[in-house]
Amino acid sequence: RILRKESGNLRISNVEYEDEIHGLKEEIAGLNLKANEYLDIISRVNLRLKEMNALVFDFSSNCKNSDDMAVMNRKLIRELDQAKSEKMMVEIELNKIKEIVQKRKSRPSKLEGSSKKDKMKSPNFFESDDEEN
Repeated sequence: RILRKESGNLRISNVEYEDEIHGLKEEIAGLNLKANEYLDIISRVNLRLKEMNALVFDFSSNCKNSDDMAVMNRKLIRELDQAKSEKMMVEIELNKIKEIVQKRKSRPSKLEGSSKKDKMKSPNFFESDDEEN
């Protein structure tokens, strides 16, 4: 009887572990999707910075008067502001991911072993069948 009870407990534990593993896989997949989104944003920011470098080059080689300088200056400032706002957005989102990871690290896992309370609940195989009856 004790062995049957223990095997039932093991089946339940196995299902709990499988559920937790499935949950962890979903969490990882979600974090990977977010990370890919941020990499995309970073590549767009890098592209914008390259465009700004081209504008600076054009600015330095093509400006002939103060009106040209003012127009180019406004373009550069607008591009720089856009790049800064995207950078801030990425930093905020990366901090959110860090918080998720931190919370996950601090959350106890069923896979890390059972607690003392669980061990006390499990039947002792050396108990006699008389105690069950």
